[in-house]
Amino acid sequence: MVDRVTNDHPSIETVRATVRRHGGARRRLELPADAALEFVVDGVVETIIDEKLRFGRYRPIRGSIALTGLYNTQMAATGETDGEELLASWLDLHDRSIGSSILVDIVVPEERVGLRLPGDRTTYEVVRRRDSALDAIAEKYLEDSG
Repeated sequence: MVDRVTNDHPSIETVRATVRRHGGARRRLELPADAALEFVVDGVVETIIDEKLRFGRYRPIRGSIALTGLYNTQMAATGETDGEELLASWLDLHDRSIGSSILVDIVVPEERVGLRLPGDRTTYEVVRRRDSALDAIAEKYLEDSG
């Protein structure tokens, strides 16, 4: 099932990220350390930018969480295949330099987030995935009743 919610919906938590230097000339988005529970640390999370689904790589860096790259595919985000890194071009498109803020909307904890500029509004699709624990209970019930 898919629901559409706006970034100011009560189910959406928003954290402020800061554009930081990453290596020489590269940039990353640094999120507050207390946001760690909402992310798959050192993993890939579906990341919506400009209403497009991308895949972001989130890593622990010096006590915080950092988005170090955005890619078109999950395999590119994990490094399994080559893929163009899109975070830098997105930051350039929106004139975001070192020290700038980006808002990160937590749409589905550990699964899907959205990036937007402060002051912007957007709508997200919330995909409700099946709960495997509930599936197991239903399956057991069917076995016991049959």
